[in-house]
Amino acid sequence: MKRPLRYRTMGAVREGRGNPSPYSIFGAPVYAGRIPACSVDRFKKMKGSGTPCALVLTYGNRAYEDAPRELGDIAEANGFRIKGVATMASQHTYGQIQLGRPNKDDIAELQEFYFHMLAKAEEPETVIPPGNYPYKVVETKAKFKPTTNGNCLACGMCIRDCPVGAIEEDIKTVNDNCIGCMRCVKNCPMKAKSVVADAFSDFEKLLSERLKNRKENEFFV
Repeated sequence: MKRPLRYRTMGAVREGRGNPSPYSIFGAPVYAGRIPACSVDRFKKMKGSGTPCALVLTYGNRAYEDAPRELGDIAEANGFRIKGVATMASQHTYGQIQLGRPNKDDIAELQEFYFHMLAKAEEPETVIPPGNYPYKVVETKAKFKPTTNGNCLACGMCIRDCPVGAIEEDIKTVNDNCIGCMRCVKNCPMKAKSVVADAFSDFEKLLSERLKNRKENEFFV
């Protein structure tokens, strides 16, 4: 049986309609209840002119907290009109949490949400995203950093893929820009990157137990 979407009606603001505009989608991961600083810098470069948009955020089955509000504030400040917000429970960066999500059912829900947003793109009301301001204060430096083992072929993929330029040219050095996203660990074809520390293993086990219960996607319109 198809699971009904968890739609929630948020406070709305009525604005002037303006001219018909393209539709934009802002997609971002949630890190500790906030938008990663590297993503914030990129989003601030995007400019709209009364352009309707949707916010889509993925979070690791814990909590999205102030991230939707933060992303929404950026979008509105740059000329976009928010028509809806989707918060998608996803596989966590650490541990064995919601493996394989978003899955095909999650994507189907997101597609339904998208078409719902298209249908109301030119309506004057806009959505107020959930979250608080001032935003939650978070530690931006990674508690655990990857190390490099003897499997490394020095191909440089990890350097190119790192979203914050945390991996130095020698490939082995990970600087303080690291946000602990573990992209290098997951993407390395030689499995040359890993976090080798008892504390990290204990942390993953604890987190996996704490976040074992599935959270559902939420859609705000």
